[in-house]
Amino acid sequence: VLYERVREYFGLDDLQRIVPHLYPADEGRGAVQEKVAGLASVVLQAADAGDRVAAALVRRASAELADHIRAVYHKLGARRTVVGLHGGLFAAPRSDELLLEPLRRHPHLEGLDLEFETLGVRQGDRDALVEAMKFKVLSDG
Repeated sequence: VLYERVREYFGLDDLQRIVPHLYPADEGRGAVQEKVAGLASVVLQAADAGDRVAAALVRRASAELADHIRAVYHKLGARRTVVGLHGGLFAAPRSDELLLEPLRRHPHLEGLDLEFETLGVRQGDRDALVEAMKFKVLSDG
């Protein structure tokens, strides 16, 4: 499933031809990063369709996010913390079930006083930039 979804995403007949899309001579690095970032929702869709490789990638992403969250939590002094989640990955269909719930239940975050909130991802969310600025002001004291 993942192979087919990635092939379709790049509009290729064969994924052996993907290298020029990932390392184009005529596009800036930002354009390539956008293409690769767009693959995140493709991976979530494939995981949702039962693809084992895609599911493993989602689990790994969840574990890496948990590691980062734990490190920041301890850096902040281990107090009640709201984790602001921002980006298209959290807006993807079924991202709550496939990514956010496993993240909430991840063993690395067990026992930490965390609340998760999407920012600027869904209608009604608080703005991520405004919240980051508020955090900066509060942390500067």
